[in-house]
Amino acid sequence: LADGTEATEDFAGISMHASELNRVGAARLEIGGRLRSTYANPANGSLQSANVINIDGGGSSNSIVMRAGAQLEAAEVFLMTGRQAGGITLEQGAGINTLGQGAAAYDAAQGYIYTPGRSALLAVSNGQINLLAPEAVDGQGNGAGAIEIGACAVLSGCAGTTRLYSEGTIATATDNRFVLGDAVRYGTRNLALAVGGINVGSAEAIADATARGTLPAGMTLNQDVLSRLLLGDTSVGAPALEALSLTARESVNFYGDVSLSTYDAVTGKSALQQLVLGTPAIYGYGDADAVARIHTDTLIWSGALAPAGSIVADGPGTGHGQLVVDARDIVFGYGPRTQPDTVRTQDRLALGFAGVHLNASGRVTANQKGSLSIFETQGDWNADTRSYARSGGELFLNTPLLTGAAGSVNTITTGGNLHVTGNGAPVAPDNATLAAALGAEIALDSRDGSLLLDTAVLLPSGKLRLAAQGDVRLADGAQLDLAGRRIAFFDTAKYSWGGDVLIDSRQGDVQQDSGAKISLAAQNNRAGTFTAHAAAGTLDLAGQLLGSSSGHYDAGGTEVPYSAGRIDLHGQGINDFSGLNSRLTRDGVTGGRSFRIGEGDLALGDEVVAREVNIALDNGQLWVNGTVDASGEQAGSIRLAARNGVTLGSAAVLDASASVLRRDSYGAAIDAPNRATIEIDSGRGTLAIASGARMDLRVAGSSRNVGTVALNAPRVGGNDVAIATGGPISIDGAKTIQLNAFITDNSAAAGTEASTRGESYQVIDQAYLDRLHAQSTTFIDAALANSALVDQRLAGLRAYGDAFHLRPGVEVVADLAVNADGNLHVDGDLDLSAHRYASLNPGSQRTGVRGSGEAGALVLRAQGDLEVFGSISDGFDGSRLGTTFDDNGWYLTAGRQLFGSDVVVPHGGLVTLAAGTVFNSGKVLNYDLPIGDMQMAAGTLLPADARLALPLALAKGTVLGAAVHDASGALLYAAGTVLADAVTLPQGARLSAGLRLPLAARIAA
Repeated sequence: LADGTEATEDFAGISMHASELNRVGAARLEIGGRLRSTYANPANGSLQSANVINIDGGGSSNSIVMRAGAQLEAAEVFLMTGRQAGGITLEQGAGINTLGQGAAAYDAAQGYIYTPGRSALLAVSNGQINLLAPEAVDGQGNGAGAIEIGACAVLSGCAGTTRLYSEGTIATATDNRFVLGDAVRYGTRNLALAVGGINVGSAEAIADATARGTLPAGMTLNQDVLSRLLLGDTSVGAPALEALSLTARESVNFYGDVSLSTYDAVTGKSALQQLVLGTPAIYGYGDADAVARIHTDTLIWSGALAPAGSIVADGPGTGHGQLVVDARDIVFGYGPRTQPDTVRTQDRLALGFAGVHLNASGRVTANQKGSLSIFETQGDWNADTRSYARSGGELFLNTPLLTGAAGSVNTITTGGNLHVTGNGAPVAPDNATLAAALGAEIALDSRDGSLLLDTAVLLPSGKLRLAAQGDVRLADGAQLDLAGRRIAFFDTAKYSWGGDVLIDSRQGDVQQDSGAKISLAAQNNRAGTFTAHAAAGTLDLAGQLLGSSSGHYDAGGTEVPYSAGRIDLHGQGINDFSGLNSRLTRDGVTGGRSFRIGEGDLALGDEVVAREVNIALDNGQLWVNGTVDASGEQAGSIRLAARNGVTLGSAAVLDASASVLRRDSYGAAIDAPNRATIEIDSGRGTLAIASGARMDLRVAGSSRNVGTVALNAPRVGGNDVAIATGGPISIDGAKTIQLNAFITDNSAAAGTEASTRGESYQVIDQAYLDRLHAQSTTFIDAALANSALVDQRLAGLRAYGDAFHLRPGVEVVADLAVNADGNLHVDGDLDLSAHRYASLNPGSQRTGVRGSGEAGALVLRAQGDLEVFGSISDGFDGSRLGTTFDDNGWYLTAGRQLFGSDVVVPHGGLVTLAAGTVFNSGKVLNYDLPIGDMQMAAGTLLPADARLALPLALAKGTVLGAAVHDASGALLYAAGTVLADAVTLPQGARLSAGLRLPLAARIAA
């Protein structure tokens, strides 16, 4: 009450004069409730919520009314109520003023955040308040009431101006009605509104949705309301408005053509620096011509940790219009002076728009971990993926610079095409900008369309993922800077590594235009890796790919160079293979090159230069007529494979030699890092090595040969190998030269036990491998008696005496005729020590000693998943090993699980769960669980149909995301219904899969 006024007649509550509260002199006034904070969770000692201030207005008051003339003064004033039927009212003429009252005791600067729970809140503070969204009202009426500022609480009317002034923040939170009258003046630095939902549209559009019963509960917002919110009053010494924060627990809903702008039509300047949207979803409703537009200086979409609200049938989220954002900067993440959650991911959803246009004249950036998904339509619940089927929705991201804050992870997914284009030249980054973006990650994925990137991307030492169902194209404007940087730290500097680029076209091509540039280079550190996959298409890389590195590091006794850049390409074809490799050599990508080509033959000259070379042809033949250069200071590796055969011509040179001998800290040479490797696999064709071909595996300064040559060729009949090496061959520096005569087998028995996923598989066990061993024994004995093979076609290899080994090889694959899923299971322990064979090598003769003789080669290759449920060894006796505490860490034990780890079960029928077994939420299981009679938390998304064990009271305005039937199966409420009144669902009611529980509910078994 104001001084000199009396309590309202027949008012049953407490009446006080504001001046009496002011005379107390408290730094903070808490009226109607209290603020609570628990530093440590008493149940588990967790400090995760130590910085959370809880608003508790539930047990003290139903409503608070500040009558006309009443003025409260303190450094902070909190008004709180906790009943849906009540609320907070500031009449015309009332006011709260914290100017000159001193600093707040604590605020967001110390990392604190406020959560209103089921309370209504009006806070005026000299500190910064970061406010979470309120919770939904429960079935007993506990929840936030209405907030009315500048209204009249009595029928007799009131006059005057409602005034709210602070040096920091004015914040409100309600899941109910919010009214801001015309006779309101305020001044503050930050204005924060937290509500259950926000409905944006014209009066006509909102009225139409109300009449159709498709308007979710929430605050109504349009340009007139926004303009009133932006009218900050600095005439009394209050600071100018800098940031407006709109937090919606469920969604921000746009209806039809609507525009929200923070710009002044006269000055052409934004009335605030930042517009913060704290919501998990933006939903659209309107036809194809509807445009929802936001125009501001900096837009921060902070998302939410809570899930998005359910979709209303023929309501927001079912539209087909456009969402347009025009800003200087667009930020996905947290605003300034906030306490981010560094563990969980903030997910964002834009649904009900055929296109989303994000236009930023400065940059698009992100901080912390978050995602944005854009779809036009939402279909039915998919029982297999346990999610709603969504499709459509294009993204047009128009900015001169796409970047991220240091350590951030920003994932953007669209149902349709994804266009990232530039609108001007970005400003060259300074040292501070580079340091602030170090290690950021961005992932762009067009789930059912194509992706175009035509602008600058700055992710120093970061990671960029580009994926699309169709084509992925880097146009001339694509300037991808992921290079390592020299970062100054006062009087010293450190160097970061080069970043990684990964591109995946699932059904199309990958194209880099000639003007596009990718930099993965680094100074005094390793360069990055470029990976591009177009398994069903062609790779065409015509632009620049910079991957040089400089400097050396101590590898434990020897200074070795930092690795240069690497490239990994997989496609049906690679355009201009020779020219591409020449450009890679020119631009320093010589750390590693991997090429997998699906169709066609390939002839190599002198173009391939890299320390690690991997070339595989899925359906072609490979000729080498020049030098494959993997030489350098360190030993290299060369691996060549082709399904239809490999031929090394007389001029072929495979050079994996090293110019520096690696030594340990005592000066002794180390075999492993000095071991060069050359491996050639001819698939189903012939491995031919012409006279004069040369392989170089030497290490300068070494007195011993330590290199390894592995030659894989198919068996022919029962006693021959498809190889031709009759003439003289030069192999320098090889300690071992292996010829593995391979056969492919798919006869493993089909699994009979039920797998956890219900998929087919074949079993690889000891008996199966023993059978293959017997076949290999017969083959190798016959091959050694084949003089045409041993004395003629292997003559060039046998010239190396003790270094040469002829061995049988077996490749185990799945038989898709009986195992459609292509999975292989290793069941039980496998001991290969008895699988030894007769040998040409005098040092590997088979005797009566177990393990003597020539070893074989075993490859397990699954078209699906390869799962190993046991140990594979070559004769190691595990019983002789000592026991450790960790040995049983993977066991499923009775009682509480050690370490809280996820439990993986290999087959069905192995585990029986006792009644009352509890799994912590968030755990990932590889099997389905029967649901017992249990309490499910609010917000749970039902993956399957469920029945209510007890009645469930739901508040008015609740949106049912899936259908609800009664116990007999009759439909009670269709999917997408907005409850016009409070209802109680009866016991036995059936809740359909895909329904998100608005409240905690008891579910029947």
